[in-house]
Amino acid sequence: MRTPESLQEQLCWDEETFESFIRSPWRVYQILGESGWGKTFFLFGLIGALRQRNISYVSKRLEEEERRFSCSDSISFCILDESQRLIKRDWNQLLRQLQQQPFRLVIASHKNHRPLLQQWGLHSETKQLAPPSPHFFKQWIQDSFRSAILPQKNFSLNSVPQFADDTLQPILEKANGNLHQARRFLYEILVKFNEQEDSAIRCWTWKEIKFLMNW
Repeated sequence: MRTPESLQEQLCWDEETFESFIRSPWRVYQILGESGWGKTFFLFGLIGALRQRNISYVSKRLEEEERRFSCSDSISFCILDESQRLIKRDWNQLLRQLQQQPFRLVIASHKNHRPLLQQWGLHSETKQLAPPSPHFFKQWIQDSFRSAILPQKNFSLNSVPQFADDTLQPILEKANGNLHQARRFLYEILVKFNEQEDSAIRCWTWKEIKFLMNW
C-alpha cells in the first residue's frame, strides 16, 4: 500500500493515495518514529484529506501531561497523536469501542502497539518512518519559515536566508534528525541573520552558518 512520503504529499494527499489508504482492510493504522521524524505531518495530511471529502473524524494530540482520551460516537476515523502516553484503562476502552463500532483508528507513536492490537484481534498496519532526508528537510524549512517562524516575530520573507544544499545535512545532523530541534536552530539562525549589517539575500554555506552561530 502506497502512503505519502514527501512533505507535499503528506500535506496534500491525491485521490489515488487516499483511496489506496482507506481500501486496505486495516482497523488500526500506526505511524511509528522517533520524536521529530514527521509523524504529525502525516496526520495533518490525513486530516486534510478527510476534510476535503467531508469524512467525519475526531483528532487529538496527547501533550506531555495528558494521559486520558475517549473517542466520540458516530465517526469514521479516530486520530490520536502521541498515543504512547495513553493510560492502559483508556486504551482498553478505546479498543473495546473499536470492536463494537465501525470506525478506524489512526495513531502516531514512539511505541509499537502491535502486540496489544493482536491481543484484541484487531487487524493493523504499520508505517515505520525513517529519519528525515535532506530533501524532506528542505521542503520542511520552506513550510516552517512561512507558517510558523516568520509570523512569530513579523520577519519579512525578504529577510529569510537561503541555504546551500550541502548546508542542510549538517544542520539536520546537528539536530540529531529531530525536526523540532531543527526548527529551534533555524529560528536562532534567522535571528542572528537579521542582526547582521550586511543581510543581503544570498546562499549561506555550512561554514558561514557555523561561524555566524559560533558552533
